Amino acid sequence: MERNKVPILMYHSIQNVSKTEPMRSLHVSPAAFKKQLQILKILGFRGCTVSEAVNALREGSKEKIVALTFDDGYQNFLSMPSRRSRNLDLRPLFTSYPG
Repeated sequence: MERNKVPILMYHSIQNVSKTEPMRSLHVSPAAFKKQLQILKILGFRGCTVSEAVNALREGSKEKIVALTFDDGYQNFLSMPSRRSRNLDLRPLFTSYPG
């Protein structure tokens, strides 16, 4: 990975859904999410906020960081991502848009 880039992973929903769910591609199963976080940790990434990512880019940091973002305010974000990411020292950013 180039040193002047920071991956930003965006999630909509962490839950199991049926194969017939029309918007299935917006959901990640809890097992897949856990595996993704474990891989990031094994690869030596540290979780950061989007502002930290911007600062790291400005400063030319060589640290391996990744920003995890969650949007749309699904209720499953209140437990699953924060608990799993805390266990692996990855900090999630939650964004909710009213309306």
